[in-house]
Amino acid sequence: MAKGKKGKEDACPGHRGKDRDYDCEYKTYHGKKDKVLDRSARNAAHEEMSPKPDEETDHKDGNPRNNSKGNLRNVKKKTNRRKGPKSLVELRVTVVQGKLAPKGKGHKKNKRKRKEA
Repeated sequence: MAKGKKGKEDACPGHRGKDRDYDCEYKTYHGKKDKVLDRSARNAAHEEMSPKPDEETDHKDGNPRNNSKGNLRNVKKKTNRRKGPKSLVELRVTVVQGKLAPKGKGHKKNKRKRKEA
């Protein structure tokens, strides 16, 4: 097995070089049941929303399987790609008043508490 970043071993040797093994990648990652379900849900959302050629369908909460109307929107490709990862762990999401809201800098509720204290 080839070593990737930070000494971790890649499941597919040659992954970072010219000899990329797509079959191996599919078997070890893209072919997993949860990844297949995510991809099919994203495709269904895309079909339902019918975005313009320069747009993509965005899942507001980052969950590709949540295809409710309130969670989907069409945004420019540049906007959607700039947002970065939407993983709940990476965004440190907390539940505020029954809705998901980012925790940390810029959160209105946190600002009010700091000013009052």
